[in-house]
Amino acid sequence: MSAVPSSQARINQIYNEILDLQTEIIKSEKQMDELYRCREYEQEGEEGERRDFLNKCFIERLNILRDAALGSQIPK
Repeated sequence: MSAVPSSQARINQIYNEILDLQTEIIKSEKQMDELYRCREYEQEGEEGERRDFLNKCFIERLNILRDAALGSQIPK
């Protein structure tokens, strides 16, 4: 069996980090959904605010994943 090249090892490390981030995202989403389920909406605008908040969180998570992927392209 041949040794894994360092670039392949780095790719594997980044891939595993992304999988870990995805797991954390799923946990965060579940926790956020539980918090919102516990709260009653009394005003019409609150559902739109919740949607906006979730969209912002989603975009932030995409940026984290993008930055992680781009970081793997930077020579170390």
